[in-house]
Amino acid sequence: MKLKWIASVIMLLALAGFSRGLMSQEAVDDTQDVPRGFYVGMSTGQIYFLNQNDRRVFEDAWVVGLRAGYDLIKYLSIEGQFRFSGHDTSTQGQSGVPNSFLAYQGLGFLIGNYPVTRRLTLFANAGGGLWYTNPNQKEIVGTAYRGMFTAGLGLQYFLKVKGLAMGLDPSLSIIKDLQGAVLQATGYLRYTF
Repeated sequence: MKLKWIASVIMLLALAGFSRGLMSQEAVDDTQDVPRGFYVGMSTGQIYFLNQNDRRVFEDAWVVGLRAGYDLIKYLSIEGQFRFSGHDTSTQGQSGVPNSFLAYQGLGFLIGNYPVTRRLTLFANAGGGLWYTNPNQKEIVGTAYRGMFTAGLGLQYFLKVKGLAMGLDPSLSIIKDLQGAVLQATGYLRYTF
C-alpha cells in the first residue's frame, strides 16, 4: 500500500536529518553519567493484530511515531507518544467498509527504569490513551474513538554522542471493541536536552 511506503520514507528522512544535526555534538566522557531530563524522539516498527477475527478487519502495517518525556529520577520517567499507521482491510467488497484506513494513537506512559550498566537500561512501561481510525470502521468494531491500555518491556542504550539513546520497546495493547491484543514491535531514537 502507498501509505506504508510514504510513512517509511518520511521516517527515514527524519532520522537522517536528526542524526546529521547531532554529529556536531560532543562525545560523552566515559566517566560521566548519562544525561537525564527532558527528551524527544521518534520511533518506527511493525504493528500486528494477534486475533484472527481482528486480522480480517485490520491488516498488519508499519507504525511510526513521535515521543516526548521527562526523566523524573534515575528510575522513573513519564512519556507521551503519538503513533500513526496505515492499514488495508481484508473485508473488501462488504457494504460500508473502506478498503484501507488510517489509525492514530495518542498515549501516555509511566516508565520504570533499571540501569544494568551506566549506558544500558532495562525498562517496563504501562499507560493508556485513544485509538482513532479514519475512515471509521464502526460497521465492524464500534466507534471511531476507542480507549486502549498498553504495557511493555524494553531495552535502551545511551550512545557516545551526548544525549543520544536508542532502544527497543515492544508492547501489547488492549483496544476497546477488538477481540484480541495488538503487538507493537518498535525501535526508537531519542535525544535528551
